[in-house]
Amino acid sequence: MLDRVVSRAPSPSTSSPDDEEYSFSPFSKREYLLAQMRQKDELIDSLLKQVRLSYTLLTNIGPLR
Repeated sequence: MLDRVVSRAPSPSTSSPDDEEYSFSPFSKREYLLAQMRQKDELIDSLLKQVRLSYTLLTNIGPLR
């Protein structure tokens, strides 16, 4: 999905592979963060559409008996 170069920072031998940190160049970190923001914006838009659709359906049905 994202084209970026990520290099792992050296870690002490006592840490697990899950504890390793990623180091980004300033440009790739910026691009990574922008991609994360775009992804979250798309998720928020999708959720808002679902809420609007649900509200529209509920208001068009009328009161439940």
